[in-house]
Amino acid sequence: MWKRFEVEGVRFKYIDREAIVKVLQSPVAGFYRVKTGDRLETISYKVYGVFNFWYFIAIFNNKKHALDIVVGELLKIPDYNYLKQIVK
Repeated sequence: MWKRFEVEGVRFKYIDREAIVKVLQSPVAGFYRVKTGDRLETISYKVYGVFNFWYFIAIFNNKKHALDIVVGELLKIPDYNYLKQIVK
């Protein structure tokens, strides 16, 4: 189900279609306004306490990679407990 791939020097975990659909069905837990110096990994750490859930934030916000964000942008944050069920 999980595979790694790299785009423009950024490592991704590829998840199958079923898992993507589940991520997109997650309840919105909150919102995060992007600040200077943020990356999706650092945002993941700030909101979840772990770096490796950044790709869920990316999928939830239709982002192509970890740097596909703009200062001032408002991101939807998927529910952490819901996401934990996906990666069991």
